[in-house]
Amino acid sequence: REGDVLIHDEPGRCGGIDSHCHHFRIVQARHDGLALLVRHGGGDECIRLGSVSLLGPVLASLDSTARYWLLQRLYHVQYAAARNAADARDSFWRKAAAEKRIKTRKMPARGTIKIWVEPEAAAGVRHTSTESEESMA
Repeated sequence: REGDVLIHDEPGRCGGIDSHCHHFRIVQARHDGLALLVRHGGGDECIRLGSVSLLGPVLASLDSTARYWLLQRLYHVQYAAARNAADARDSFWRKAAAEKRIKTRKMPARGTIKIWVEPEAAAGVRHTSTESEESMA
């Protein structure tokens, strides 16, 4: 990406596990610290890693093979966390839809639609709802 500085370039390899399909690059992003760029059969991905001062020396201290396998592990941990978060979000909305707790209200003056989920009824206790607004565009 324009403005990024390549720090480490780790193409795919074998090491008991065939991992030729993943190519990892660590870049110093122009404004965001370090980023892990991943190229694989499904396309390209970018994972923000944060501060150069924290992670930079750790990555620099590793040899190429150790760095590759660490980056591979970071990628798969991030992928699993994103998948679990999406599954939890989807489950929340599916359950709310099945229980008819999703509510909407058009707000034409603001050009938005207010969307919220009514809380589950728990022994007569009423909780505050989860709300979001979306543009009516």
